[in-house]
Amino acid sequence: MRKGNATIALAIMIATTVSCGSDDGPTIAERPTTATATAVAGTTVETVPTATPILIATPTPTGRYTVQPGDTLGIIARTFNVSVADLVELNDIPNPDTISVGLELQIPTPTPG
Repeated sequence: MRKGNATIALAIMIATTVSCGSDDGPTIAERPTTATATAVAGTTVETVPTATPILIATPTPTGRYTVQPGDTLGIIARTFNVSVADLVELNDIPNPDTISVGLELQIPTPTPG
């Protein structure tokens, strides 16, 4: 008999919780219509699936570096674990053998591997 009372109490709690929606979010009627019904001791309890978040990849912003005396693109590339070619391409450097002190470079995100 206790098990039957617990089942009825659970069904009442679920029904009360479902009917206590707020104006801030979706109501049961606004949720997806796919539902499953389970018979429990003569009472039907409806379950509604919850939303699953979708992860969307976002580009990682590039870093910045100001060229210091003695710097070369090779040194900067090794420091940030990127290629010289990527530095040249990203910064539109016409002559990779000549960079100026004070030049602000965008540093690409290192590629894994």
